[in-house]
Amino acid sequence: MAESAGTISTMKEFVTFLREGTIAVVLLLFLLLPGAMKNVMAKAGFASADIAGFKFELQQSAQQTQTATETVTQLEDKLSALKQQLDQVSQSAAAPEVKQKIMTLSDEVGKTRAETSSVQTSLRNSLATQRSIIQKVDPNLLEQKPPKP
Repeated sequence: MAESAGTISTMKEFVTFLREGTIAVVLLLFLLLPGAMKNVMAKAGFASADIAGFKFELQQSAQQTQTATETVTQLEDKLSALKQQLDQVSQSAAAPEVKQKIMTLSDEVGKTRAETSSVQTSLRNSLATQRSIIQKVDPNLLEQKPPKP
């Protein structure tokens, strides 16, 4: 029994030695060949950055921001068209209370459109920042299409 405990202990020490040795070798490769290791990591699909303890999937995040920007642009266009239609209906409405209700709806659509414009500006700024970070980390990522989830 003592012999098997000694064998298990020796195996644990050996596995720990292998693990620590592997980590040391990988760290040395990163120190000695950073360009080659970056390319290997990028080819393996690691396109993320660790900033202040937060891990960001750069390429995927930029793609999501781009998609959100396009969606907000479509919403702005639809809101603009809706506001124009409400203004036209308001001009042809006979009853003053109906006309007032339509004008109130038109004003609400205008306010919503202004809010979406503000969101659009924030998204564009965020996308520019993300692209700037990607450019600094790995310029080749901007040219690649992210894999579909």
